[in-house]
Amino acid sequence: MSRVISWYIHLLKTHPIKTNLCTASLLMVGGDFMAQEIERYHLEDEFTLHEHDLDGVPERRRIHMHPYWGFVNKDNTSLEDDNDDGTAISTTCTDTNNPLVVAVDRIVGSIRQSIERNDWIRTTSMGLWSVLFYTPAYMALYAAFDRVFKARTPLAVGARVAGALVYSIPVNALFFVYGTSVHHTMEWYGLWDSLLADAEEEADWSIYTSSDNDGDDADATADQKTGRNFFLPLPERPPPYDVEMMLSKARLKIETELISTVTNSAKMWIPINIVNFAVVPNHLRPFGLLFFSVFWNCYLSLVQHRDVPLPQDVIGS
Repeated sequence: MSRVISWYIHLLKTHPIKTNLCTASLLMVGGDFMAQEIERYHLEDEFTLHEHDLDGVPERRRIHMHPYWGFVNKDNTSLEDDNDDGTAISTTCTDTNNPLVVAVDRIVGSIRQSIERNDWIRTTSMGLWSVLFYTPAYMALYAAFDRVFKARTPLAVGARVAGALVYSIPVNALFFVYGTSVHHTMEWYGLWDSLLADAEEEADWSIYTSSDNDGDDADATADQKTGRNFFLPLPERPPPYDVEMMLSKARLKIETELISTVTNSAKMWIPINIVNFAVVPNHLRPFGLLFFSVFWNCYLSLVQHRDVPLPQDVIGS
């Protein structure tokens, strides 16, 4: 273990940018993976302290933020087969008399099933956010702190902590804009894909009905009636991308979530940053934040992908 830590510290010193970006991507993927497991067991309110009770809000009065299009087990049910008594059964364990083998088999099976039902589009979008913006933004902030506050005085530490808190406000706002935009884009792509599927199904049905006619002339007549090329049964253009709707969703998401997210960020990160800025050497700061970052990333993923109630004036009661 000590060799791994020494190797990682060496990478932080010699390749700080690459090491931080790779680490951040893994931490965000892990955090989102945890968030999806929490959502699957309906525990998100306990982890995020959700102030908006959606139990009484009908589906038509929500902006739905998860799941992303077509890549998730949407009914949130387990993919395991069950025995008659409701206990999960294993399909790989051969030595059922060995408790250790059974335990390992169940763990491996649980991990495999979690990977299979994970929404990887969502996870990828979260990882890209971390690599392309979040981590570079905070690396630039910490570098600026190091240039301005060279001494570790109480005033310098307080200025760093306060600066990080203020900095988190626009960063979290941009995060909600990014996440909402990605989700809106995937909904648009899902609509486009459904239109393509409907067009292909219509073309297949036309071919099936035209097969009852005799001869090539009848088939050609069917082609002319439908006005469609059976080899390219696709709409000419995708549906319009509603930018105004996307911006409206992002604005509503920010209005609903930003204050509580920044407040919880302050509660978690102010004590951590005080210790981090006052005690931890510069090149070890990312290493010291690994453990806490996983749980914060999990929280961010839960907050971004929970539904938002629509304003009263959007849809009539």
